[in-house]
Amino acid sequence: MRCVTSSLARPVSRVFRRFTANVGRIYAAQLVTGLLGVAFVPFAVARLGLEGYAQWSVYGVLQGYIVLAELGLGKNIVRLLAATDDSAARLRLLQTAAATYGFVAAGLLLAAWPLAVLASDVMFPVAQSARPMVRGIALLAVADYLLGIPTAVRVGVAMADRRFDRLAPYNALAGLLRVGAGAAAVALGWSPLWVVAATVLRRLPEWLLARTLLVSLPRGWARPRAERAAVREFVGQTLELSTAQLLQVTVISMGTFLVGWRSGLAGVGAFRAVFDVVSKVWFFSSGIGVVLFPTLAGAVSSPSRRAEVAGLLPPLLSLSFAAYAMLAAAGSVATPVAVSLLRFEFPEARAVFALLLGGIVFTAHANVSYELLQSLGAYRRVAVLNAATLVLYVATTWVLPVASPTVAVASAWWLAQLAAAHAADALAFAAIEAGPVPWVRRMAPLVLAATSVWAAIRPGAASLGAVGAAALGTVVLLPSQWQRVVRLRRATTMPVPSLS
Repeated sequence: MRCVTSSLARPVSRVFRRFTANVGRIYAAQLVTGLLGVAFVPFAVARLGLEGYAQWSVYGVLQGYIVLAELGLGKNIVRLLAATDDSAARLRLLQTAAATYGFVAAGLLLAAWPLAVLASDVMFPVAQSARPMVRGIALLAVADYLLGIPTAVRVGVAMADRRFDRLAPYNALAGLLRVGAGAAAVALGWSPLWVVAATVLRRLPEWLLARTLLVSLPRGWARPRAERAAVREFVGQTLELSTAQLLQVTVISMGTFLVGWRSGLAGVGAFRAVFDVVSKVWFFSSGIGVVLFPTLAGAVSSPSRRAEVAGLLPPLLSLSFAAYAMLAAAGSVATPVAVSLLRFEFPEARAVFALLLGGIVFTAHANVSYELLQSLGAYRRVAVLNAATLVLYVATTWVLPVASPTVAVASAWWLAQLAAAHAADALAFAAIEAGPVPWVRRMAPLVLAATSVWAAIRPGAASLGAVGAAALGTVVLLPSQWQRVVRLRRATTMPVPSLS
């Protein structure tokens, strides 16, 4: 009996090893680009100034919104392709996607100038003299998206096919191209507009890189399949996802808008410089997300495998919350050193760094729950959650009795993301029928996250002692949850398809 169980469990163990290897590949690629991105921020701030860096950040913020014009098309392609192996069906999906991308591109070209005016006059209200530059950056952000469509399709197919052995080197080299182009332009003393232009032009070698490293696409994929019913169904499937993504991007970007409306471009530059550094923590969660979404999209379609996910979810999320809380604590305790090394010299730098880092960590933890909800097609729940988070974020910013607008926004970000992370986990538990969220196990990591912010803002024996006690309580939880994961994994006997 033991031999039979062992032989049946072996495929599952192999899948877990491959999953870990795939995540490791993506992590290695993102670590390279993440470290380069961190180095780029103080370099760009020193060369461009805070206002110049704020203008550069317009490009990044608008990119997030422009991608939403595709109505969640990219993620839906991955989900649908991952769910079928039929080559004819996959070709029809790609052709329908090509037609939909064509409509999106036409719409973006028509909306490019109104978007540019909206950016310069409403989203980033700047002086009359700076409006041409901000509008030019907005138009370049549109061009960047359009030039990246062929590459995005190829990346989506590679993700659906779980070809992470090819995605990892591609992501690393594409990241090097992006950061390298921007850094070279900054080093040459170019204005923010031309720095963005150089970054957009890297799309051309990136396209060649994708053709060389990523999977081949089936012949005829780019021939648009513009049947009205097929396109309507495809867009209908992605509309709720697009709404959820729109609200999520708005939550992430809202801090930039709030600071800009109250403090101007210099405030935006300071806020975005810190945010762009601490958000590199997302490489942990996004690396898992790249592997996790296509994996879950295939797994939840099977009742038996869905039950396995439900069993693993509680201990995995407990481990995740504890691990991210410890990461936040380490970062917060190191805040004075980090702020000094990165040359963030504005007065509120320590508080803003610690608070933004804490919120980023909560968001990173919630990514697993978001990916699970999206793989289940629960886009409406995600949209409602993001809408509630946005309302809480904005309302808290105006209610908090904090004199500094930047610190008020950072504090509201911390509180809103804490609430959103717990709500996302609760929704995921309910959707997969995993039972109640183990709130008691969250207390020590939650106290650790809170005291670490205190230690960053007010370093001293009392705050560091509180961090140490909370960290000890968090560490105590880890072995039992890890043993539970291992026990559940070994008890699983069903064969699972390969993830490689």
